[in-house]
Amino acid sequence: RVMRVQGLASISPYEAQDPHSAANRRISIIVMNREAEARITGSDPPVNDLSGAAGAAPSTSPEPTR
Repeated sequence: RVMRVQGLASISPYEAQDPHSAANRRISIIVMNREAEARITGSDPPVNDLSGAAGAAPSTSPEPTR
């Protein structure tokens, strides 16, 4: 999913003296996890199912007796 595509070479060139310089032809790719995306967009972060995953909450069932 793409959040935004923005070209800045004509507005913010690295080499202003040579607008056709290869240094001005650039892209930036920012990869975010869902939590970071939620912080940026102001939406609720996704709820993760942690059952069976590392770091999951301990089980509330009693320990077996021996």
